[in-house]
Amino acid sequence: MKILSANFEINTKKYNSELKFVNTHLGPFDVFGNVKIDGKMTKKRQQSYMYDGNIKFSNSWLNEERIDSLLLKYVVLDKDFTFKTEDNNKLKLSGNILFSKYPKITFKDVLLDYEKQHYDLNGSILSDAIDISMSGKKLDLAILTSLFNFPINVTGGLDFNLKAEGKISDPVINLNINSSNGSAYNVPFDLCDIAIDVKNNNLTIDKFNIKKSDNS
Repeated sequence: MKILSANFEINTKKYNSELKFVNTHLGPFDVFGNVKIDGKMTKKRQQSYMYDGNIKFSNSWLNEERIDSLLLKYVVLDKDFTFKTEDNNKLKLSGNILFSKYPKITFKDVLLDYEKQHYDLNGSILSDAIDISMSGKKLDLAILTSLFNFPINVTGGLDFNLKAEGKISDPVINLNINSSNGSAYNVPFDLCDIAIDVKNNNLTIDKFNIKKSDNS
């Protein structure tokens, strides 16, 4: 990551900066492109400030997915970060990330909507513990495999529910997956239902049902 510019006006308490990401690794993502951050610092009470502004992504790439333009409005207050895209944006992001009880980080009503696809996240993470719930509806498998660089060839719609809790080194995980009207390595299927449990570092497949397409 390279800082292209950074400014802070003492009188108005306004700030802006521009960052350039070149093959920056963020978890499962490789990030390329420019990010502009602007806002204003306002004193709310003694030793407490609010930061209110915009984060704009332009000509960016997230792995192999291009982001032409994305504007996030944000507020940072009392170590809590709230963000939301504009209402007319095709891709809608919103939610709260709470750092007020750091090192515990809490995710509250983190939502992503794109066309008919929906994803939500709630829960918390500590250095040695996790308590997370995630779900997705009508997700596009082709987009997901491209976004996360999964080395598999699958298509179709995907619904899932995931719950993970306990120690990060040995969590208890419950995962339910339902996929429809898809294909795996060009072999079509109508329905795929999978239920997986992980406990004591052992994985158990409770259900694995595939209904193959009659056209195959």
